[in-house]
Amino acid sequence: KIYWNKNSGSENAKLSIYKSGDVKIKDDEGNESTIIVGNTNDYLSYDCYGSQIFGWLSDVLFPGDYICNDDHDRFGLNNDGNLVFQDRNTNIDTLANVISRKSQFVFQVDSNCCLRVADNNDDYWYDRSNAWVSHTAQNDAGKLRISDRGAVKVITKSNDVITTLVYAPDVDYNSINTGNCEDSKRSTIRGGRGPKFSTSTPYLIENQLGRDNYLCYQYYRFGIDPRGNLVYLKKNNSEIIVKTNDEDAKLIMRDDGNLVLTNTSTGKIYWNKNSGSENAKLSIYKSGDVKIKDDEGNESTIIVGNTNDYLSYDCYGSQIFGWLSDVLFPGDYICNDDHDRFGLNNDGNLVFQDRNTNIDTLANVISRKSQFVFQVDSNCCLRVADNNDDYWYDRSNAWVSHTAQNDAGKLRISDRGAVKVITKSNDVIKTLVYARS
Repeated sequence: KIYWNKNSGSENAKLSIYKSGDVKIKDDEGNESTIIVGNTNDYLSYDCYGSQIFGWLSDVLFPGDYICNDDHDRFGLNNDGNLVFQDRNTNIDTLANVISRKSQFVFQVDSNCCLRVADNNDDYWYDRSNAWVSHTAQNDAGKLRISDRGAVKVITKSNDVITTLVYAPDVDYNSINTGNCEDSKRSTIRGGRGPKFSTSTPYLIENQLGRDNYLCYQYYRFGIDPRGNLVYLKKNNSEIIVKTNDEDAKLIMRDDGNLVLTNTSTGKIYWNKNSGSENAKLSIYKSGDVKIKDDEGNESTIIVGNTNDYLSYDCYGSQIFGWLSDVLFPGDYICNDDHDRFGLNNDGNLVFQDRNTNIDTLANVISRKSQFVFQVDSNCCLRVADNNDDYWYDRSNAWVSHTAQNDAGKLRISDRGAVKVITKSNDVIKTLVYARS
């Protein structure tokens, strides 16, 4: 019994559902018949399978079929059956020009990418993969995927890259480094073995940077570019520190103090730097320096910034943020442009130093380790460890400027040297250090 049928008129046809929600019958000559009309406003997703096709399904692209990313880069067959890559700006690169009435791009179970075309009499089909340089064979039923940046890669089920068919466009570093960092940008990542806070204490730890993510201060950036490379950017200049071309690469500050550039899916390590501490962080400073520091005041410099701006060494800028759970280790400060400073000196004591280098010790810490944490609840907590590291305790009661508010605010030093806890909307919660008269 037949309830319904739709005749494509072709001996080589398929039924597919697309990213736009359209359901269509297509054949290898580019003919199509629409069964269901999907999102008519999403015209850029027409005839797009999404970001990947699968070898274990022997997926096939007919003329007019593509894989695409959310920025509308496309890889597939145009309506003439040619194999093309079209970027988000509609620039088209023809990878194989097919002079044939019929064509199809088959991603086989052995991960061969085969561009097959038929002669005009349909007596046989032949492989045109040699018409483009990106043909590959591997004994793995993998995936053909287009990345967010437009790279087209053959990958295994476990996401190991077999080969890259189309490389992502060059990174425009000037578009990344466009101006001062906003409040939402962080200047630090850190490992997770620190003070053992109670479960009621709001405390967040960010320990890694992924693709197109950076530590930053003003025009300085240190992080992972869109291609997965570790880079250092400053105004009108860029430097690739480690080249990976792995868009899944991440920079992780591990709990054991090891700073690692790695692909967490494959386990491949591209670069590492060991701090030797279980409570370490990576930070970028106002001077452009990038350093690993720990809670004992030890440090290791990854990038040397502006050597002429010695008064900005170890300065985070004028503020730290509660919603980032920012932390100061010994030798870290917030400072203004006149070089007033608030933070921990190299002995771990909480101090205020004015522009004339006069120092006021707010809390004298007798401990091997210390850190000043500005929490998500806007608590300013000076925490120290006993000599055996068995526990950390709160030394905030050692100075009068401890405050608690249920707002993830900012700790800011003003141009006149006042240090204040303020809300996101810049209302003053409490003044910790008053400005000079």
